[in-house]
Amino acid sequence: MRAIEEELADLADDEEFWRHQARSLGVFVTPAALRSFRLPNRLVSAVEVSDRFFVKPLLRAVTFPHVAFVLALAQGSVRVIEVAPDVEPLEVPVEDMPSDVASAAGRSSIADRAPHRRFQGSEGQKVIMRKYARRIDQALRPFLNGLDVPLILAASEPMDSIFRSVNTYPQLTPSTIAGNPEGTPDAQLAERARAVLDDLYADELRQVHELYGRPISEGRGDPALRVRPQLKRVTALCRSRPGRRGSRTGMQVTRARSVAARAQASTTRSRASWPPRRGGCARPRRYRP
Repeated sequence: MRAIEEELADLADDEEFWRHQARSLGVFVTPAALRSFRLPNRLVSAVEVSDRFFVKPLLRAVTFPHVAFVLALAQGSVRVIEVAPDVEPLEVPVEDMPSDVASAAGRSSIADRAPHRRFQGSEGQKVIMRKYARRIDQALRPFLNGLDVPLILAASEPMDSIFRSVNTYPQLTPSTIAGNPEGTPDAQLAERARAVLDDLYADELRQVHELYGRPISEGRGDPALRVRPQLKRVTALCRSRPGRRGSRTGMQVTRARSVAARAQASTTRSRASWPPRRGGCARPRRYRP
């Protein structure tokens, strides 16, 4: 125990270590060594003491990359911020990126009421902003070419909807960091971008669960997987209704346990033979343990 306390005390006194942190920290310590992990997702504080490491909270961090680009878009400025899991956000230069909406339109300002071709007033301003958004999309194409990284838009209306109408990058997230990003620090935009990534990854997991859960619920999945919900219900029945020996409830529970055990043994021993026999269906072949 004293060796573990010394390892943790050395970590607490390491000022350089605490200077660079992410959203969560995982520490695995034994009397002989200490291993730490900076994690991009926010975890619930927990302390586990066991003969093995509790690594379940780390699984989501290694499953998803937690990397994204933030496009901070406003009429007066535009910048691209790279968000990584364990380092500070960094503004990335993009070649041929326009500086603001006026420069994209070749004007000193778009606040005047001078007509733009056959448009004038607010309608003419939206035409100029759409041209500005197209210039930004064109500059992003070579920069994002070949990448499978989410692009998170930070903008207010009407720039948000205008850029989405001309965007050609398929990984633009449906969620937007709302508000004018001109006065927002990069660190704050990165923090809000990580929240968008959390929702995006949660939605991907939900889609995977639905993809594999629907065939099982419809009876089209592996029978070994289909029997597991039945076994859970039987286990719950046995725990909630133990029954006395010789009683009707006890006989029902005993019969349910027997049926569940036979179903589990049958599904774990069955394998499908290939090629299928006559009739086009694979005949199940049983193997004895």
